[in-house]
Parts: sequence; structure tokens; C-alpha cells
Amino acid sequence: MIITAIAIAGFQVLFSPVVLAENTGAPAEPRLDADTVREWSDRYFQAALENHQLTGAVVGFVQGGELLFSRGYGAADIETGAPADPATTRVRIGSTTKTFTATIIAQLIQEGRIEGVDTPANRYLRRIQLPDNDGTVITLRHLLTHTAGFADRFWFIGADTPVPVPASAEVIESLRPEFARPAGTRVVYSNFGVATLGWIIEDITGQSMEEAMDERIFRPLGMRDTELPVDLAEPEGLGSPGYLDADGLAGPVPFTAINPAIAQTGSIVSTVKDMARYMNAYLGHDGDLGDGVRRAAWAVLAENASGQGRMGMTFFLQDWAGQRVISHGGNWPGFHTWMTLLPDQDAGFFMSILSEPAPESLTTRFLRAARPSLAPPPSAGIASAAATHDQFLAAVFGPRRPMPAAGLDGSPREIAGLYRADRRPFDTVEALSALVFFESPLQVQAADGGVSIAGAAPWRADGQGGWVFDAPTRPRFARMSAPETDQPVLVPDIGIFTFTRVPAWANPKWHAIAIHLLVPLTLLGLLALAWRAPRHRGWPRLGVVGVGIAGAVMTACATLALPAGETLMSSWFAGHATRVTVFVIAANGLLLSAIVTLLAVLSGRLRGGARLLAVTAGIAALAVAVLLLPYNVIGLPVFQG
Repeated sequence: MIITAIAIAGFQVLFSPVVLAENTGAPAEPRLDADTVREWSDRYFQAALENHQLTGAVVGFVQGGELLFSRGYGAADIETGAPADPATTRVRIGSTTKTFTATIIAQLIQEGRIEGVDTPANRYLRRIQLPDNDGTVITLRHLLTHTAGFADRFWFIGADTPVPVPASAEVIESLRPEFARPAGTRVVYSNFGVATLGWIIEDITGQSMEEAMDERIFRPLGMRDTELPVDLAEPEGLGSPGYLDADGLAGPVPFTAINPAIAQTGSIVSTVKDMARYMNAYLGHDGDLGDGVRRAAWAVLAENASGQGRMGMTFFLQDWAGQRVISHGGNWPGFHTWMTLLPDQDAGFFMSILSEPAPESLTTRFLRAARPSLAPPPSAGIASAAATHDQFLAAVFGPRRPMPAAGLDGSPREIAGLYRADRRPFDTVEALSALVFFESPLQVQAADGGVSIAGAAPWRADGQGGWVFDAPTRPRFARMSAPETDQPVLVPDIGIFTFTRVPAWANPKWHAIAIHLLVPLTLLGLLALAWRAPRHRGWPRLGVVGVGIAGAVMTACATLALPAGETLMSSWFAGHATRVTVFVIAANGLLLSAIVTLLAVLSGRLRGGARLLAVTAGIAALAVAVLLLPYNVIGLPVFQG
């Protein structure tokens, strides 16, 4: 069963643009060597263990072709107490897997089996053909840089029933999302785009992705403890992370399999020792992948805004205090990974953090959205390694950039408002996830000296279309030009997704709060079963009772028979649509029943308490239906691609 933690990793973390770092004590003069890394690593990870931020971690540092430092912290297995060991503890590297898929694409280009990155993807696809995006042919560049324009999907990202591989055309088509923006206009992270690269590799080579990675990367580099699982079994030797609540360890994180059809996007299991070999190969040592592959993989192929992160072949390309930083991270329940390559220093740093915030009940999620002061203290568990990556770089090289001078023009009032992340579903019922998880848009407000972003202020204008915050990592937001929208678009440092301003009334958090308050009122309609007066029977009672039944079914779908911490959408992430389908049918029944009920009120057939009951239940039901409209629930919704 796919658990709520998938949604935490896939939504909350990826919708959080900035994690402000603690004071890292950056040196006056940057110095990168094993002693510096050891000192920082011991300080950071030991403190994280003491603060209940993780249950274990493994790290490794390479330089000059050697693994100079590696260490484990905490437990590899919270149930047995086995210590984390960088040589033997296997971890899930999540989306860092995408760089391996891109590496094979680069190899095929070097071999002449792929013409180049601007070649149409359909030239190499055999099982499916991608549709054009409003007349634009989708190329390999689009897929490698997340610029094809796909909306995001989490449908069937995991699996709890067997999925044959290589994937059939039917499975691939069921995973394909709609287009949400013109091709080539914006970098917005897309699992489907990279999954398509894997299907291209299979169609060109005649091998499965498992075979291709083993033959082309794992065996040549001596990565003996690394594999690309393409089944549902838990890999041998895999670490067992723990859930963390405000008080500490709250239990083990269950193993959940990634859908084998998209293994190429996030399934690799490896060790620090093996990832050191991979980093060294990209740095020109230890089974060198070759200058051609390295140049192709690290070439700048796309960007959202000047001064922010750029995209190579799935690699994130950034500048940090004058240093080239080439990286990728990955999240899957219990494992939060980041690989950082520093070519100017001939060095690389890999970490995998074993941690997961404990799933929260519906009541806690509601209180945290509506009245945070009444909610239990939040978990300190780390849910992404991105902030740790930034803190490491700040400790070694100092702030990412200098603070801009005060008083530079940034036109803060022009960008004030609510911003939703563009990495999300748009035209399918999966948009319902925003309500299930009380998605809170990014709030931008004018503030003295600049703007306030996500409650932190001031972000100071840099005179180049960006705003910088005076934290040790010096994060920056930039405004970009997006010709397909007339609203401001903001880009965080990492540059792999964007935020677009939405009207104040389009705030999913407030819609979610209102729906959770209104649905219980629809249950009052069940009281109409007790009506005895002849004038209250017939179609007036049918409408009111229908409201109650529909509300009860919706409530049952959202609450009944769900393991602790799981949600209405949990089975959806595993590729099961039944619970969501029943919810959608009930929601449409709610709307029809609300219309009948309010017509009964207007007809004068209902009097006294019956009239009051019908008005209350009917208006509540109508309001719920209207609030569900933007989330593709009402009408004839699209369930999957």
C-alpha cells in the first residue's frame, strides 16, 4: 500500500521553495578537503540525530579519484538497531536515478544511435508516439530538461500488484499526463518525461532498463551493490528508516515499491561506496565515463531565469560562490538523497538521510491548516536533503552570493499575492490532492526593505529581477517572463519548477478547510428519513436524503478503512482508482441532490423544521460542489491519461 509519505515527499517538500539554513559557521576562506567535510558532517548529522530529525544517515566524500571520507550515523535498521554503514547499508537514491538514465542517453548519442538532443522523441519510440504540444514536436531536449510542458502526475507512481516490464503501450498511455504549458517555455519537473527516456532506451537497445543500466554503468564501474529493482520485492540489505514525530521515533517506515514501469525515474538502490565510484567516473576517475558523455550530460540545455539553476541532461547546474555545482537529489518515503559534484575541486559529496515525518491524522492536518496553535507540535523529521545540500555548500564555500545593496528597485507590490507551484496536476481528478493535503500557496507580500516570502522577510531586491534573503545560504527568487500567462511567475534557486500567481479566491487551503467544515452539515440530510408529514414525502424528501447519503459516502471514502496517516489519495498513488471514483460519483450525486433539495424549498413543499433542515443541508451541499469544481471532481472528470 502506498502511504501518505509519498504525498509528503511529492507535494509538500517539492512545493517548499526555501528551507532557511542554520548558521553553518562558513570559513573565511573556502577550503574543501576530507577534514573539512568530516568536521561539518559530524557536527550536522550528530545534531540532527539528537534533534529527532533523522534515524540514520550515510555520507561519502570523494576527491582526486579517492573515497577520502565516509561515515554512517544512527541506525540502518530501526528495528534491529544495526548501525548505518556507508560500505554495506543500501539506500534508495530516488530521483538521482534520473542521472543514470540520462547517462545512457548521452552514451547513445556518442555511439551515433541517437542523432542529438534536438531530435524528435517519436523517432526512437516504438511502443507509443507522443502527441505534439499545440503544434510543437517533443524532442529529447524537452524530456531531458523537464520542458515538454507536461503537468505532474502521481497516479500509479508506486505499485502493490505486479507490473510487467518492459511496460506495455497500454500502461505507458495510462501514465501519460496532459500538457499544462507550451513546450520549451519553462522547466517544470516531470517524472513522465524521464520515464519516456527510459522507454526510448529500451526501444533502441532491445534491452530492459535493468539490463541496460547493469551492462552500461553498474558492471563497468564496479558498482556491485547497486541495482535497478523492477519488481515489488524489498531489496536485500536495504536500510529500514523510522517515522519521527515531535517526540522522536514513532515506528518503521513501511517498504513501498516504485512502479516497475517507471523504475528509470527513481528506483536505484545503492551504497555510499558504489555512489563514490559513480561520482569519480563523472569526475574522470575510476572507470571514467568519457569526456563526450560528461560534456553532453553537463551542457546547459535549459533554464527558467537568469541567475537561477539551469538544466543539463537531468543534472541540476548551479553556481555557488563562483564554484560550479552539478547535482541531483531524490526523495522516496524514508530516504532523502543528494549527490553533489564539484568539478572545479575534483570532488563529490553523497548523502542519504533515513528519515520521514510521521503521517498525520486528518484532524491534525485540518488543525495545522486552520488553527496551527491548536495542532500538535510538528515533526522535525527531514523530508528532503535539499536544505542539507545547501548547508554543506555554505559551510565550505560561504554564502551562495553576496547580499545586494539596499534600495535597489524590485517593484514589490507588482509581485505581491498568492503563488501556486506549477508542478501539479491540472486537468484530472488528481488535482483533488491539493485539498486532501491542505496545500498552502506561497504568500508574497510587500515588506519594509523588500518583500516577505513564505513568512520570511525581508527579501531584498537585487536590481536584476530577483530577491535575496540574508540567510547563510543566501537563497534567491527570480521573476521570469512566461508569455503564456499574464501573471507573475517566480523561480526558486534550484530552478526546476516555477510558481505562478493565482487569485486570492483560488487558495486550496481555504477551500479544503471550508469543505471539511461543510461536508458534516450535509449529513443532516439523513434526518429526512424520519419525516412523516405527507407534504414532506416524495421528491422533496428524496432530494434531502440524497444529500445526506452522498455526504456520508464522501465522508466514508475519506476516512473509513484507512490505515493511520493514509488518505483518500493513498490508493490512487498505487494505481487503484476505486476509492477516488466512488468519491467523485458521490460528489456529483451531492450536487444533483442539492439542486433537488433547494427546488423543494423554493416550491413551498417544506415547512418549519423540515424547511430549515433542507436549507442547511442543501446550501452546504451546493457550496461543497462549487468548491470542488476547480479540482475536476464535478461533471465528467478525467481519471487518468
